Amino acid sequence: MTDKWLEEFLFPEIKQEASGRHLINFEHVHNELAKPNVTLTLLHDEYVREAKSVNKIP
Repeated sequence: MTDKWLEEFLFPEIKQEASGRHLINFEHVHNELAKPNVTLTLLHDEYVREAKSVNKIP
């Protein structure tokens, strides 16, 4: 077990942010899906628009 492995294990979000991909806010997804007439398709479209607006990979 190296320091690098331990850091990546404990803090995976650091590695994900450096990947160039837009991170998904799962708490937001969960809260929105509790509302009537909200679908994963609508949330995915919103996610793609948001990712493109900040020049990230969806």
